[in-house]
Amino acid sequence: MVKINETTTYLTNISAQLDRWVTAHDEDIDQFVSNGLAEVPALIADTKATIRRLDKLVVELRKNPSQLVYKPQPEPVIVEP
Repeated sequence: MVKINETTTYLTNISAQLDRWVTAHDEDIDQFVSNGLAEVPALIADTKATIRRLDKLVVELRKNPSQLVYKPQPEPVIVEP
């Protein structure tokens, strides 16, 4: 019984803290839900694109790690006479 009372008291305290937090941040939560959630799909798409680019970079660096130290020579420009 003692543990049940302790758990109930603990949950009551957490619930009160959560209520205070939600009340204090109500406007921020509303703004996030109305504006922020709409941007999540774009964020996920950008994250996936970035991961693909990083994967490509890692593959290139594994093939030729010296490119981190040495700059590749630029392609020469051929000028017709």
